Amino acid sequence: MRETLEKPVAYKSPLYEMTQTTPTCLWNDSATLSELTYSIEHGAVGATCNPVIMLDVLKKEAHLWNDRIRALAREMPMVTEDEIGWRLVEEVSAQRAELLRPAFAQYQGRNGRLSIQTDPHYYRNPAALLEQAVRFDALAPNMIVKIPAVSAGITAIEEATYLSVYLERAARMQIRARVFGPLTPVDDALAREAHDYLLQPSIVNSTFDYWCRQTRGAPPPLSVA
Repeated sequence: MRETLEKPVAYKSPLYEMTQTTPTCLWNDSATLSELTYSIEHGAVGATCNPVIMLDVLKKEAHLWNDRIRALAREMPMVTEDEIGWRLVEEVSAQRAELLRPAFAQYQGRNGRLSIQTDPHYYRNPAALLEQAVRFDALAPNMIVKIPAVSAGITAIEEATYLSVYLERAARMQIRARVFGPLTPVDDALAREAHDYLLQPSIVNSTFDYWCRQTRGAPPPLSVA
């Protein structure tokens, strides 16, 4: 009896193969139109927008946004450049969130969201963080809001949760941490030391390798002394 050999599936890119053959959910760390469109075509189900990413958007898409920036300056002559910048963050986020609506429907809200970050300048002002989070949540049905996990941020996270603002997992982890007692600010020097340590290439690479093994279900590599 002749055996039937299955032809290997041809994927259009390694990225697309990953999204189709592993449990990995790809979220694109960019909000530029070209990059997000490409990423969605290759299986992405989420995206991020924050001030750094917004600057990248403006550099690459000046032809799309220069006229809008001028219009905002005319419409709001008394506001600061920061306020105009954050209005742009909102408008770009709302537009790019629309591209993720099919995934939002497919995954019933679990994916298909655009993550938008609150203003880090508000890190000591829970009321301002909460107000901005509520505003961001209303930009589109598939927004997800990122609030900094600092003392003021925890207060804002609790209030935002009560108001049904959809928050990132980091916020949920911080709320769970409250079970073990009140959160206290970390000394600046210790915080910098921890930050620098965790961003060492060896730590970052090991963490990424661990995530890959968890996704693939593979056993950890053997250590050779």
